Amino acid sequence: PTEYCGTFCYPNVAQSPYLRTVGEKLLLAIDVLWTGPKVVSKDISVESIEEVSKIIRRAPIIWDNIHANDYDQKRLFLGPYKGRSTELIPRLKGVLTNPNCEFEANFVAIHTLATWYKSNMNGVRKDVVMTDTEDSTVSIQIKLENEGSDEDIETDVLYSPQMALKLSLTEWLQEFAVPHQYSSRQVAHSGAKTSVIDVPLIAPSSLNSTTVVTTVYQEPIMSQGDAPNSESQTLVKEEEEKKQLDEEPMDMVVEKQEDADKNINQILTDISEAKMSEELKPMDTDKESIAESKSPEMSMQEDCGSDIAPMQTDEQINKEQFVPGPHEKPLYTIEPVALEDLQLLADLFYLPYEHGPKGAQMLREFQWLRANSSVVSVNCKGKDSEKIEEWQARAAKFEEMCSLVMGMFTRLSNCANRTILYDMYSYVWDIKSIMSMVKSFVQWLGCRS
Repeated sequence: PTEYCGTFCYPNVAQSPYLRTVGEKLLLAIDVLWTGPKVVSKDISVESIEEVSKIIRRAPIIWDNIHANDYDQKRLFLGPYKGRSTELIPRLKGVLTNPNCEFEANFVAIHTLATWYKSNMNGVRKDVVMTDTEDSTVSIQIKLENEGSDEDIETDVLYSPQMALKLSLTEWLQEFAVPHQYSSRQVAHSGAKTSVIDVPLIAPSSLNSTTVVTTVYQEPIMSQGDAPNSESQTLVKEEEEKKQLDEEPMDMVVEKQEDADKNINQILTDISEAKMSEELKPMDTDKESIAESKSPEMSMQEDCGSDIAPMQTDEQINKEQFVPGPHEKPLYTIEPVALEDLQLLADLFYLPYEHGPKGAQMLREFQWLRANSSVVSVNCKGKDSEKIEEWQARAAKFEEMCSLVMGMFTRLSNCANRTILYDMYSYVWDIKSIMSMVKSFVQWLGCRS
């Protein structure tokens, strides 16, 4: 409908003439989509669904935009399905999720939605259970779970967003190790189909030989009694002779073009041979005696200063290959993506209205370091050693967080599943660049840049 969320209803959901008309006139076999209180709803309460269900006289289908990112090209949402109690399941006709535009980035969104649904697949309504009997086993369990919960977020005893996120990331981690190359997906476009003819590439010389001059003749409109006279026939013959004369020189041009190509190729060959001979002359004359008296290793060191480096043979490569010592690390090793990397990635790209725990911690630490950077300033008078040590310790901890993002980026870039990487690479590259800049800024604040 036009009023598909609470903020679009006038004056409100319960008093909307539009929704009342929909409920009274629309056939009950037709379902109604509803996005919640807003277009992108942070929370969808049971009370709000009961309110809209009453006026439209049917259970709505939730069109959920919690993971939609088509309104912001810089945002990606890898957080869990959240803010919707499992008590909604028996009150809804269904849930239709509208996730990220990037296909491979929707594993968490779809997996956690499935976990949310399976947690109350039978459609148990807590209010009905609680009113049956006070001694009900289910009601007692619900009371104990609610009383023992320390977190305000985890109020749903059947579904835990954090547990669902960890479960989805654990299964998603296996996909990163599966070799898969990116392939463009062909999407059928709407509208009339048009036939496209593949045109082969044509060499420049053949273009001249296939050029055809076309003459368009425009004859005057004649009445039925008129007949073509001898003058018009003579004019047609002259045009045909002129056309033949225009087409004859084309063959000659092609022959000349082929001769010119041969001459150009010959000239280029002569120039390259002459240039090579000039470059080889000093090597044969000036350094011939010096090269004989020096070892091959010394000759290679001198040649390194020239424009063209000498080619290494297989024996030299095997001989000079780096072998790490007992206390040395290898030059480079490809590390697989770890579960901690995906947890960090999800915290950095969490949900529209909140950051993940690690992302929020990074923001708090950076804000504190910037607000208290005056204690380590070179212009600060009467410095407090304890405050300086605290600032430096928290700065070092923040730099470690930034390094974790760098390592995550490196491991994701080397993963075997290139399809997942290409769908998320622009976002991961942006966050890596931002963290690198912020790390340098913190070092500058500490006068260590």
